[in-house]
Amino acid sequence: MEYQSMDFEESLESWEEYYDMSPDHIELLMSLYKRRISHPQETIVLSKREVQLIGTGDEEGLSGARNHSGR
Repeated sequence: MEYQSMDFEESLESWEEYYDMSPDHIELLMSLYKRRISHPQETIVLSKREVQLIGTGDEEGLSGARNHSGR
């Protein structure tokens, strides 16, 4: 099976549609992406507002997000 990679814009559009993301969620995703690309070795620390945008106070959900960040 051949793997076809998407560029960032295509991936963003796909996520936006699949997850029914709001403009605030897109903004958060863009911010996280830019921070990761510009400083790949640094830990990303979310602001209180960013955590609220994720929409979960569930520690298990946040833990899952931490695990997927590669840290």
